[in-house]
Amino acid sequence: MYPGTDADSADAILAAATKVFASEATRQVTLKRVALEARVPPHVVTARWASPAELLTEVFGRLGENLAERFPPGQMPRHGGEFDAEQGELVDAMLSILVRSALDGMDLTERVDRYPTIERLIQQHMDDGLDELTARYRVFETVLVELGYRFFADQLQVACGLTEEPEGRLRDEVNALEQMVAALPPIPSEV
Repeated sequence: MYPGTDADSADAILAAATKVFASEATRQVTLKRVALEARVPPHVVTARWASPAELLTEVFGRLGENLAERFPPGQMPRHGGEFDAEQGELVDAMLSILVRSALDGMDLTERVDRYPTIERLIQQHMDDGLDELTARYRVFETVLVELGYRFFADQLQVACGLTEEPEGRLRDEVNALEQMVAALPPIPSEV
C-alpha cells in the first residue's frame, strides 16, 4: 500500500516531477522515481506518460503556463523583490530544468514547441501597439537581460566591484535597462 495514493492526480504528479527534474540529473530521472516522489504506484505515472522525456515536456509547458498566469496583464516580469514567492519558485524550477537539461545534452527545443509565458509577453507588446516582429525582439531582449541578471548577478557584482551596493539598487539598474529596451525604435521588417 502506498501512502498518499489520493495524490495520484496529474497535478500532484506534475508537481513531484517538477521537483525531481529541478533537483536531479535530467537523464537519470525515471518514471519510477517520479512516482516515488508523488507517493503513487508507478503504474499511475506510466499509464499517462510513456517516458521521462514526455513527462519533462509536460512539466516544462505547465511551468510556463503557471508563470504566465501569475503576471498581471501589461506588467513585464522583474527579478528580485518584485517576484512574489510563488513566481520565484516557478522561475527557479524552470531555469534549473533548462540548465540541467542543457548540461545533460538534452535539447528541449526538440520537445517543447510552446512557451506560454513568452507568448503572453509578446501578445502584451502587440496589444500595446508594437508590430509582431518588434514585439518578439523586445521580449527576446528583455528575457536576455533578466536571465543574465538571474544567472550572473553575484559574479558580476564581484567582477565590477559592486559588492557593497545594495541589491535594490542593482535591481533598479536592471529595470532601467529593461525600460531602455522597451523604448527602442521598431525593428525594420527586413532585417
